[in-house]
Amino acid sequence: MSKQILNPNRSSLSGDNLLKLDPMPNNASLLEEDQISGEDTHIFPTGHQVRINLDGQSIEVSDIHGKLQVQINITADGPQISLNGGELNLQSPENIAMECNSFRISTQEDTEIIAKGHVMIDARKETRISCDQDVHVRGQVIWLN
Repeated sequence: MSKQILNPNRSSLSGDNLLKLDPMPNNASLLEEDQISGEDTHIFPTGHQVRINLDGQSIEVSDIHGKLQVQINITADGPQISLNGGELNLQSPENIAMECNSFRISTQEDTEIIAKGHVMIDARKETRISCDQDVHVRGQVIWLN
């Protein structure tokens, strides 16, 4: 089998010649500083900016006024993601699962949980429900204790 040149940038290898291929040709040297440093900014037609900072290992999206909307920082513990402003809509034809040490939801207005199936709250420690107004519990049978 032989090596067939397709054009100056491509080639085809087959048979025993695959084993003779140089894993790092002389012209394929990579400069490490070119791969892991620098900052690049792109501006969308809407005026939003995307900034990629390879030194700080972050990606940022800012609005037309320069206010930070999305920030992704790559850390030794994994990515840290911050979202500010706008809406966050998650949709999935399957499951959305979250697993963490602590989970908190804080709203300035209403909070709703709507399920067309089973709802379960299972706690291993004390559970409190407090309300400044009436609490309504409706069901076919309400079990206490």
